Amino acid sequence: MALGFSAQAESILPQSCSLFKGRNTAMQAPLAMSDYHVALRSCQVQGHSFVALREFKTSNKTYLLITDPTTLKTDLVDKSCLSCEDITLKQLPESHFRGALKQQSQGSFPLSNDGIRHAQTGSKGYFLTVDLCPSHKEFEKNLFGNQKVSTTSNFPVAVAISGGWIAHHQDEFNQLKNQVLDGQLNVTWVNHSYTHPYQKSLPLDRNFLLTSGTIFADEVLKQEQYMISNGLVPSVYFRFPGLISDRKLILELTSYGLLSLGSDAWLALGQKPTPGSVILVHGNGNEPYGIRLFTAFLQNITDMSVFKPMNDIF
Repeated sequence: MALGFSAQAESILPQSCSLFKGRNTAMQAPLAMSDYHVALRSCQVQGHSFVALREFKTSNKTYLLITDPTTLKTDLVDKSCLSCEDITLKQLPESHFRGALKQQSQGSFPLSNDGIRHAQTGSKGYFLTVDLCPSHKEFEKNLFGNQKVSTTSNFPVAVAISGGWIAHHQDEFNQLKNQVLDGQLNVTWVNHSYTHPYQKSLPLDRNFLLTSGTIFADEVLKQEQYMISNGLVPSVYFRFPGLISDRKLILELTSYGLLSLGSDAWLALGQKPTPGSVILVHGNGNEPYGIRLFTAFLQNITDMSVFKPMNDIF
């Protein structure tokens, strides 16, 4: 279930070091975890560098959530497999990861859609993101059941998943994980917050994660724990509910070593994708119009390789 590192890194970090590699996480019971906390460290193994973001205990071992700062791929690795030292954000190695965090912390902090919205590299590909906000409606099966998608091996998609959706959709959640194991989907798992607060009557600047009484650290870190407990490896991306944030939240997110993921093509809002776009649709049943628009968009795609994994956006 883990997003693999490069061939070089995988040869350096054997399967026995990884928490989930070789396991069918769609079948296992939730993982018991303790002492989950932010831990920013520079880690080395045989000359290869990683950045540790979190530390936690499970099965009488200590594990780290690490990222390759060049590829931004993540894994959960036995701490004893690495040699690490504490660092600050300013001490991160020169890389896509450091550059993206620096750019994020020096932005203009708009209320809406503060995050990565378009390819940073001139890529002509498309980056599909699917939000799974809390909902009692059925998952949009037509999304990944579309013939073009279902017949494309390892179709790349970033799934922004909330704690509320996982809690009420275990069967559909396991189906998604099985589609990854079967090689149908290549999923980048994006944190979409633990509770995803929303009140229709509140203005945007006091809504979603700006709702009074919301503890942002809990929304981020509890959801990461919930994801890992349920067999997922969190990516370095976070999608704000409603795409609503402010300066304080963005800077706090940066301190956790996470990147805000926005969109310049939220289909249900009438935004049209252009090459390099981060496309946003909802797979939780709340925006079927967006799914219909994506299906129509697919009809004009002749080469499915134009869809790219999120980490190719840099």
